Amino acid sequence: MSARGPARAEKHAERLQALSRPGGPLAADGPRATVRNQRWFRQTVTGPAPRAARQRLHDRLLAQWRAHAPEVATDRRALLLAGPPGAGKSTAQSNLTDSIGVPLARWRIIDSDDFKDLILQAALQDGTYEPLVPPELGELERAGERFWPRELAAIVHGEAAILVERAVSDSIARG
Repeated sequence: MSARGPARAEKHAERLQALSRPGGPLAADGPRATVRNQRWFRQTVTGPAPRAARQRLHDRLLAQWRAHAPEVATDRRALLLAGPPGAGKSTAQSNLTDSIGVPLARWRIIDSDDFKDLILQAALQDGTYEPLVPPELGELERAGERFWPRELAAIVHGEAAILVERAVSDSIARG
């Protein structure tokens, strides 16, 4: 990798950080946040609620997520791991499931990042991705900078949280 590569990556990371500041075009509370899209969500006293078409998308994404691990145990046991990125949650998860004696495939993993990916993949497939991309990113891409779907994760953060809540409720109900 040339010296320009690390410098370019650092500059890109700085740009993403600046665009992700509160209220910014890539911020979870910014104008492009999916939960602020009035065609998809209505605002209620308890927070954003998906409209019918978005609810159907959520139902499909949750079914897709459930299908990914069809052999989940229903013995009413749970592990809760939390922490910042890179804290070792995945390593701890593997060690804990090994020590309990229940293979990882038998656990239902509820990870907000998985739902962010599902939302962004659906947007790429159904044609709603481009409208999510802030104009500032379009300008930068025309100038040669490349952005990846996961770099828009913050704008689907609130929506992913709604899906996580449903996944938790569904998982508890299923044991």
